[in-house]
Amino acid sequence: MSTATLAIQIRAKHPEYTLQNIATETGVTRERVRQILMKADLPTSAVVPKKPHRYCVCGKQTPRFQLHCSKECRTKTKYMKIPCGFCGVDKEVLRSNYLWRVTNLPERYTGQAFCNRECMGKWLGKHHGRGTSGNPGVLKTHCKNNHEFTEDNTYSHVSKHTGLTSRQCRACVKDRKETHVN
Repeated sequence: MSTATLAIQIRAKHPEYTLQNIATETGVTRERVRQILMKADLPTSAVVPKKPHRYCVCGKQTPRFQLHCSKECRTKTKYMKIPCGFCGVDKEVLRSNYLWRVTNLPERYTGQAFCNRECMGKWLGKHHGRGTSGNPGVLKTHCKNNHEFTEDNTYSHVSKHTGLTSRQCRACVKDRKETHVN
């Protein structure tokens, strides 16, 4: 098979090939391939397939170099609505942040999103026990030495810094004073 016939067949079969690709396969120079193709009235430049247009999530064709047709469509794909874990009102959260938490923190993430800090606090109080976990404070009925907290037997003190009330048993305070004096 002659070089000219081979070059014409390659061009017909592979219109996206450059002159260099055809020259490499036929074993001649690019200039000789160009001359052969010109004589046969075939294109000398490679046919580059056009890139298909991008389409937005709404189905509209997007402008060149853009992923979305409008700010509204970009917002729809950037954010997702999740119901508040306490009150049920829909809250918009960044899709990437939510998905990252779900996939990377499965043992810590409860699957809850909250519309504000107030709802989060109420949910935590309901599910983790307000006043029953940690230091129960006001729920105590007796001191460490099993003396009952009554109005007659209790000193109450409000902290300047925290505003919390602490209680001390009068009998235990008296015992401590007697122990330190001796």
